[in-house]
Amino acid sequence: MALPVFGLLGIAVLVILALLQRARSDYHRRLMLAGFFCMTSPAVGRLAIMAGQAEAGTWISLAVPDLLLSVAMGYDRVVHGRFHPAYLWSVGVLLFIDFGVAWGYSSSHWLAFARWLTGG
Repeated sequence: MALPVFGLLGIAVLVILALLQRARSDYHRRLMLAGFFCMTSPAVGRLAIMAGQAEAGTWISLAVPDLLLSVAMGYDRVVHGRFHPAYLWSVGVLLFIDFGVAWGYSSSHWLAFARWLTGG
């Protein structure tokens, strides 16, 4: 349950930031793209399960958005000679998701919160 909750929070932050930056299309586009990268996690996790990697599915589904963002940042670096600040914000959000999920998987506090959230 940690992956969807932290993932949805991260996507919400990126989309809200993108909407606030609509007047600056370079920021808006990159923030929306990073939000889309975060949305790939559920599909990647399912593909990992189908490929027989169910145990590693969570970590694979976290790594793919990070990899996609790295490729986009590399493209910006090559084409524009620098990393765009919107991508740097996106790195922070993806790190929040990654560390939040890792913390959630090992925290008794998270388990108590998840039980409360699901009414269990």
